[in-house]
Amino acid sequence: MARKLVVFDVDGTLTRSNHCDANAFVAAVEDVLGIKDICQDWSLYQNVTDSGILDELVNNAFGRSPTDHELAAVQDRCKVLLEAYLAEEELEPVAGAPELLERLSADSSWDVAFATGAWLGSTVAKFRAAGLSLDLDKGASADDAVRRDEIVTTAIKRCAEKAGGIAFDRIVSVGDGVWDVKTAAGLALPFVGIGAETDVGLLRQAGANHVIESFTDVEATLLLFDRALPPRSSKKS
Repeated sequence: MARKLVVFDVDGTLTRSNHCDANAFVAAVEDVLGIKDICQDWSLYQNVTDSGILDELVNNAFGRSPTDHELAAVQDRCKVLLEAYLAEEELEPVAGAPELLERLSADSSWDVAFATGAWLGSTVAKFRAAGLSLDLDKGASADDAVRRDEIVTTAIKRCAEKAGGIAFDRIVSVGDGVWDVKTAAGLALPFVGIGAETDVGLLRQAGANHVIESFTDVEATLLLFDRALPPRSSKKS
């Protein structure tokens, strides 16, 4: 039997959390480091990950990278702010995400991993608030790397190792950002865009061949995972 892997982004892909995640990150950086007027057009940053954006902000403000102490302090503050928000406001999963994950877990031909540009502590809080259950050993986050392609490849490697060192016959990437499209293109991975919190036109303009609004039609989504192509900007087929 062919072994297949689907790698999910988290914010805007599995959870409707782009807004609260961004607000917590920006407030944490301002509270800990005093950096204000942070641009929230994430596509303008070199590396669209919490660690990459923080490094760029600190370099622009102070001409250096953040210290380990500063990094830990921002991470902790971000998690505290996010958890405070989640204690007051309900976090919804993207429509159909819980059912899709349950269906995938019951299908022996598919493995599931997550690859997020957010920090792991914040990600765990969002999983719990949205009622999603994912194996933390089958994923990677901004704690593991600054670059998104390295986060995705780390998630794939961990999932393969946990499955006994296999080589997956097919790996599909699912995400909601233009940076997710670019990452999939660079790695030549079949890609499915999710437009729950994103302008689907931007995803298509970035090169996504397949974009859906939600996962509510689970069987159609699984069929799309089997048929999806890499983004048009990919150099490989």
